[in-house]
Amino acid sequence: MSRKRPLGYIMGKIRSTSLEEKEIKRTMIINAAFELLDDQLDKLPSISEVAKKAGVAKGTVYTYFETKEELFLSVLLSLFHEWAKSFQFDTKKVEHFLEEFVDSLLARPVLLKLASKAPVVLERNVSEEVFLKYRKGLAKLLDGVAEVMHPKFEVPQENLRKKMVLSYNVLIGVWQNYDISSDLKNCLVANNLEIVNIDFKRDGLAILKPLWGLS
Repeated sequence: MSRKRPLGYIMGKIRSTSLEEKEIKRTMIINAAFELLDDQLDKLPSISEVAKKAGVAKGTVYTYFETKEELFLSVLLSLFHEWAKSFQFDTKKVEHFLEEFVDSLLARPVLLKLASKAPVVLERNVSEEVFLKYRKGLAKLLDGVAEVMHPKFEVPQENLRKKMVLSYNVLIGVWQNYDISSDLKNCLVANNLEIVNIDFKRDGLAILKPLWGLS
């Protein structure tokens, strides 16, 4: 005669499965939001559009995210995770690291677009709890990059952490000025205003190098 499993075991399995299903659905929604954003960088897709893309009801999206802005902060954190994993850190030269740092961000326009919206749009339309969750996630990722860098560069880790935070914020500011249409860029050139026609890599590195002690 087989022994019955305790009720707690059964409930535990049900609860575990339910949590897994919720995480799968949440990930589906985040992926759908990213795919839509990848197609229309200049405008945040609506909750209705995301729901349709994910194959769920609009109300289901609101079960996981109170606002559109909260959803896209979650998308941004997911993109940051992918970005942080992309670093190779095969060099011990700071200038090579900075090149990789700038190039890796430039290769991710969706990340830069969302990140530039975060402080001026996304964070202003979420609760304090969501704001803190996003900022803690961002800090953890930048800390992780600094930890990987620490054995390679003769710089105290606390200094690395601060430089990483400053470097990130510098590049977001550069992107906000760089991210204009080709027509507007050509207009600046035609009017001899190259001085304010920002180049993301050139000008980003020009600002970062002194910050990292390079001439």
